[in-house]
Amino acid sequence: MMENTLLKRLPALVALIIPVLLGGCRYTFTPNLPPGIETVAVPVFENRTFTYGIEQELTQAVIEELLTNSPLGVEDEDEADALLVVSIERYYTQAKSYDVDESVKERQLTVEIELTFRDLADKRDLWHEPVLREQVDYFDVDVAGQPAESEAEAYSRLVELLAERIINRIVEGY
Repeated sequence: MMENTLLKRLPALVALIIPVLLGGCRYTFTPNLPPGIETVAVPVFENRTFTYGIEQELTQAVIEELLTNSPLGVEDEDEADALLVVSIERYYTQAKSYDVDESVKERQLTVEIELTFRDLADKRDLWHEPVLREQVDYFDVDVAGQPAESEAEAYSRLVELLAERIINRIVEGY
């Protein structure tokens, strides 16, 4: 008899328990930005390397990432609440693996940047990252299912990763 009563109440218990369990699993995104920071200026990044033109692609990728994956808008510096200052400090490739003829078959591309996020109203740096490094590996030749990739193609992949990391650093504080 007790089993029948429990079985009759089971749907009601499940109806009460499921929302409680699911309610605890909900993810809400709250940016870790100071009050009043709603827009950011993103001037073209400074390129301190000898690799011509890499600053344009990275600057554009960061702007696109801000607009699509952050609560921040992008404005000119005289209208913005904050300023992102970035300089590309190092850009280099190095051999990672060789084939039997001692020719390079895999390389690693590394880019290091310095960045500062500044509150323009308070005229103070919110944070400064002296070295943010991103690396990607790529093959010079087709290798076992991995297609060959040019350095420029590898850089485009690296730019996407770096733009995402920069926006995470701005919005989430890490």
